[in-house]
Formats: sequence, structure tokens, C-alpha cells
Amino acid sequence: MGAELNQRLFSAADNLRSKMDASEYKNYLLGLIFYKYLSDKLLQQVVLLADESLEKYDSVEKQTQLFKELLSDEESREDLVATNE
Repeated sequence: MGAELNQRLFSAADNLRSKMDASEYKNYLLGLIFYKYLSDKLLQQVVLLADESLEKYDSVEKQTQLFKELLSDEESREDLVATNE
């Protein structure tokens, strides 16, 4: 599944790149890199708000799993929302 998704994403990027100048393409790429940065920071913040250790949740996959577990637990979701207010 991962290899197929990777191939499709690269194919889409190639199609997009062929229709625009390289100076325009960098704007899209920089936006995606910034979005990835924000996403990673959000996951780290979820780990901290859950009073867990970043050493224990040291990968994006582990952090995402914790995030999904917290979202599925209604009480935890309410605690996260209350903490951010």
C-alpha cells in the first residue's frame, strides 16, 4: 500500500510540475513542508497534553496512534479541549 501511494503522489507531483515554472512550484512545495512541520508539532503537543513522554512516543506513527486513541475516548477528548482553552 505504501509503495503504491508513494508512486501515485510522485506521479501527481510530476504532472503538476510539468504545467508550471519551477519558481511557481516552490510555493506549493514550501507550503507542504510547512504543513508537515505543523502536523508534527501538533502530534508532539498531543503527547505532552496526554502527560506522556516524548521518549516513549518517539515516532510519528506512535504519536498518531496515541492521538487516535485519545479521540476515540470521549472523556480524553473533552480533557484535551479543556486544556487548550
